[in-house]
Amino acid sequence: MSKPTKILSLFLFLLLSVFQLLNAQTLLKGRVLDEQQKPLPYANVLLLKAQDSSLVKGAVTDDAGLFAIEAVAEGQYLISGTMIGYAPHFSQSIQIKVGQPDYQFGDILLQSAAVKLGEVTVKGQKPFIELQQDKMIVNVDASPVAAGNNALELLAKSPGVMVDHNSTISLKGRSGVMVMINGKQTYMSAEEVTRLLENTPATSIEAIEIISNPSAKYDAAGTSGIINIRMKKEKGLGTNGNLTLGAGYGENPRGSAELRMNNRSKKVNVFGSYGNFYNKRFQNIDISRRIPFENTFTEMNQYDRKIMWSDNNRINAGADWFLNKKTTLGVLANASIGEWVPQSSGRNLLSGALPGDFNEVRSDNTGGDNWRDYTTNFNLKHAFDNKGHELSFDADYSTNSADKLQTNTNRFFSTAGQEVDLPNIVRTDAALQVDILAFKMDYSRPLGEKSRIDAGWKSSFVDTDNDLLVETFTENVWQNDPGRSNRFMYGENIHAGYLNFSSQIKKVSIQMGLRGELTDALGQSPTLSERFTRNYFNLFPSMSISHPLGKDNSLSYNYSRRINRPSYEDLNPFVFFIDQYTFGKGNPYLTPEFTNTLGLNFSLKNKYVLSLNYNHTTDKITQILEQDDALRQTYQTTANLSTFKNYSATISAPFELAKWWNTRINIVGYINDIQSPFTNGTINQTQSTAQFMTMNTFNLPAKIKAEMTVFYQTRMLDGIFQIDPLWGMDIGAAMPIWKGKGNLKLNLSDVFFSRRPHIIVKQGTVDVVVDPTNESRRLNATLSYKFGKSDVKPSRRRSTATADELERVSRQ
Repeated sequence: MSKPTKILSLFLFLLLSVFQLLNAQTLLKGRVLDEQQKPLPYANVLLLKAQDSSLVKGAVTDDAGLFAIEAVAEGQYLISGTMIGYAPHFSQSIQIKVGQPDYQFGDILLQSAAVKLGEVTVKGQKPFIELQQDKMIVNVDASPVAAGNNALELLAKSPGVMVDHNSTISLKGRSGVMVMINGKQTYMSAEEVTRLLENTPATSIEAIEIISNPSAKYDAAGTSGIINIRMKKEKGLGTNGNLTLGAGYGENPRGSAELRMNNRSKKVNVFGSYGNFYNKRFQNIDISRRIPFENTFTEMNQYDRKIMWSDNNRINAGADWFLNKKTTLGVLANASIGEWVPQSSGRNLLSGALPGDFNEVRSDNTGGDNWRDYTTNFNLKHAFDNKGHELSFDADYSTNSADKLQTNTNRFFSTAGQEVDLPNIVRTDAALQVDILAFKMDYSRPLGEKSRIDAGWKSSFVDTDNDLLVETFTENVWQNDPGRSNRFMYGENIHAGYLNFSSQIKKVSIQMGLRGELTDALGQSPTLSERFTRNYFNLFPSMSISHPLGKDNSLSYNYSRRINRPSYEDLNPFVFFIDQYTFGKGNPYLTPEFTNTLGLNFSLKNKYVLSLNYNHTTDKITQILEQDDALRQTYQTTANLSTFKNYSATISAPFELAKWWNTRINIVGYINDIQSPFTNGTINQTQSTAQFMTMNTFNLPAKIKAEMTVFYQTRMLDGIFQIDPLWGMDIGAAMPIWKGKGNLKLNLSDVFFSRRPHIIVKQGTVDVVVDPTNESRRLNATLSYKFGKSDVKPSRRRSTATADELERVSRQ
């Protein structure tokens, strides 16, 4: 029996065992009301051990304010009810007895936040995976497995998220994901988002929100949905902070250090942080190509070894002034300054029909990338009353610059190992500058007790300048290569407005929204004398309906239309050479892709969740390989495919296997269907894929929390790239130290070093196999220490205006 089959069999056995355990335990029911005795939907209810207030289980109330907590074992418990805008409530101790099938707790009354209750310390943690009505939340700080990883590695562990060998992020088999940080779109390309996430340690992250079907309030960008990364903030009146140190080692070292500080008085809150993250890693890539040539073939087997290290400094500072009880003024400044240094060497062995007197090409690449990113934000927020009637305004300016140097050397050898030709030496000097100015305003107003209207406007102005100088080493001097040098400038203005309405009619909740976006873009290359314009207006409707099915079940339906615009780098027509036979180039004729999404979500007993989605994308933007058979050259570019369909189903189920052992099983299945004309004919491919993930947590003596995460993915289709099955395991443990003010976490990622994708491309005359190996197995240790007051309210989270445009900046 294969390893994946054994793992799946174990899952099924555990599922059957759990259902038998649940029959012998108690179902606890109750209701959460406000001070007017009205039901509170989506309130959080926690079941705590009476002895030490540690968390046992949690639940979320339905539209009628009802909650149910299943499989409660015998013992003494407390019940806690919480909701934003209300003071937390803690019950008296209750007794659950053996053989008691149901326990009716009664009502939990939550008072508005203005009512101060006595202090109660809760030592429980949030679950690693938390499901809400419109999103899935990965609570990073709750997982010892997360410690020591960077943000990109952490994303790869999230249910339904895939990070491929090029570090491209997809969600349930669909690319085009919009990545946001603290509610701000990053405006970066996929490559630049990768760089940002690789240089962000997981210890700086509070949670990751996965939003599959965003409302009209969000920017329409991101056809596959939104991944929002919430960074940590310090809390409390007075002064407090947190110091975190981390280290890891696989084949190479990595390390991080971060200090966060917060000082809050009744009128002013000042906060800031500084962090440094050093990461060294390797990547091995084996590429096999079979290229037809004059009724025969040229075979190329390429082996490349790359060592990369980065050193990133992140600075964050800001302040909020509470002008009065209803008006807050804030400023925020962020900076990211760092360098990325890659070095690689490779061999390309040729056989069959040879292009010259050589059968081996040896390549060496050295270079460096220095980047400087600065963002400033001005924010004003005014609340007209305490019922959610408010207005906010943001003004942002971001500047992003980078200098990239690279030298590529190719040498040519015969079978006997003799160098048979002059070396081909090329160096590049690329300067990138991106300036973004954006403004946005959001208005929200309740309409009666059960309805609400949201409206807003946003304008962004983006200017990019990419100046690339290419030189060849000829006759012992560096000479400009005008055929490869290029300057590309791109400007884009987007003006958007939205209107969103939500209401509850009896037990049915309805949300309807419409967003309109006007895009005006100009791209030009003075070097190539090329110029193109883009002017288009689009409407993006969205709708969701939810209602209960009985007391403990609920059903919701949703629809949305979204857009994915090409990154600035993908539009650059310049050709980027990697070696003699491999290069990449941009495509100035790319058009935006549009996706219509239909979804259905079913929640059983407020615990088990089933989600079904259908996505239809036109002009799908995807990476492809094209080939010049005569020159034996293969190059990667970006193109629009006419039709892409995605069908997906997600199942999430938590179980308590024992008092000390909890598990959550997530299963994601999807079908990708591509139908499109192509350079070498047509693409007609369909692939079914399943992802299985189980997250096990173990509460051990001495307050040690251990965790084991296992995942398995069957073969998947990413554009024209077929990726063979993958599987992996991570283990970790965490324990509090220094009387709860410190925390020590240890973990081992990719225990069996099994995250090694095998990629196949067979389309027309393209016949390529790629085997990348990354440094995924690593032992990590993280130590954190909190000081100062521990109950300070955090600085406000702001969704700045320049968030979307930064998503599409590239420094690669």
